Amino acid sequence: MIGYINGYNFSEMPPQKYWAPPSTWDTNKKQAEVKNRIFSGNWIAAEKMDGYFAKLVKDEDGNILLHSRSKNVNGVYPEKHEWVPHLNEFFNSLPNGTCILGELYLPSKPGSSNITSLLGCLKDKCIARQEKGEKLHFYAFDVLAWNGENLISKPIIERIERLSKILQSRFVRAAEYYNGETLWNKLGEILAAGGEGMVLVRSGAPYQPDKRPSKDCMKVKKEINQTIDCIFTGVGTPPTRQYEGKEIETWKYWENIRTGEKLEGEHYKSYAAGAPIEPVTKPYFHDWVSSLEIGLVKGDKVVPIGFISGLTDEVKANHLKYKGCPIEVTCMEVLPTGGLRHAKLVRFRPDLAITDCTWEKCFGE
Repeated sequence: MIGYINGYNFSEMPPQKYWAPPSTWDTNKKQAEVKNRIFSGNWIAAEKMDGYFAKLVKDEDGNILLHSRSKNVNGVYPEKHEWVPHLNEFFNSLPNGTCILGELYLPSKPGSSNITSLLGCLKDKCIARQEKGEKLHFYAFDVLAWNGENLISKPIIERIERLSKILQSRFVRAAEYYNGETLWNKLGEILAAGGEGMVLVRSGAPYQPDKRPSKDCMKVKKEINQTIDCIFTGVGTPPTRQYEGKEIETWKYWENIRTGEKLEGEHYKSYAAGAPIEPVTKPYFHDWVSSLEIGLVKGDKVVPIGFISGLTDEVKANHLKYKGCPIEVTCMEVLPTGGLRHAKLVRFRPDLAITDCTWEKCFGE
């Protein structure tokens, strides 16, 4: 029967919901709850993509279904696997009797609305739009059945072992899970980079369709970040030289390692053929800074408290122009000894004076 694995109808299974702290909790209470769970050692988490929930079912007979989180007005889950033919190699590689939970996303256009605008089209139009633009990627984060075995009642720590078995490619990747201090640091990196956040799951928790188990899962987003007012000190860090990203075939910034000459344009074919050139980062190519130091006024001095990356090209190219500018930043944590963990620029604050950005206001001393 369509959608069945080991006697269970995975195609009609409603997804589990993610619990999040109520809006009545303040930032400190939310952050304390997150830290307590993470440092208990009993929780794991993976990054949450800013995309479109997708339940992939390959039933016992090999029928492939790709369903969204919710049913349509006719009371059925829309079936969309034919809307993503470039994922066929992945679908075909899976054993019959498999159910994988994931997210469909566009790396350069995060947000579920962008994916909905594609999947909401007729099939041929959706495929044509992907051929002209960017193709949907699949991010696998849980496995509820594998090769005919129903894993719903198994703890997540056992279920995700199957993620290592899936075929990863340009368009498919598996979630990486973290715990303890590594998880806390990774969460800060994701939020500082503007990511969607993470979903914490108790390592011994089973999957619970159609429930929102607050004791077993927790969605963590940027609302746990603290906000402070500070200034740019005018100090910048030198950029990383070598580019190690995934767009190397179309990368436009290169350097001749023999002469030091910088080359702009697509030189990947020459590089692959053995030419003495290397891809370099855009800030290095243009002699920009990579990050800027931020500080607070303490007495008659400006005390540095850390660096902010992820700045616009304009700021990195003209960092001295912004020396002394009041800004608002978010951070994962204000350290008791002074300093911020994973700070990120929110906005410039021309309404503030430098003297408004004080050490006492941030650290209460």
